[in-house]
Amino acid sequence: MEKGDFENLKAGDKVALVCKASDSIVVINIKDQKEAKELCTEGRMIHCPTCKKEYKTTFVNPSGKGGGPQTKVVVVDENGKPCMFFAKLS
Repeated sequence: MEKGDFENLKAGDKVALVCKASDSIVVINIKDQKEAKELCTEGRMIHCPTCKKEYKTTFVNPSGKGGGPQTKVVVVDENGKPCMFFAKLS
């Protein structure tokens, strides 16, 4: 998801947090706009209940796009490798 996608979330929306390391999914029910914005806060630590580890939220450029502002929200492991991502559920 892009940073702007989080800004457009509203109460009642659902977001999946997908862990590639453990092939697990956590569904997050958005309560309000504040919670949605907190999910994409750069540097925010996210706990994976399956891996039992803390991972960090950061931004990268979308695939195939070079410079410019980094807007894609990813969660990286201790080595800086993407290990989790968010997906909006319909």
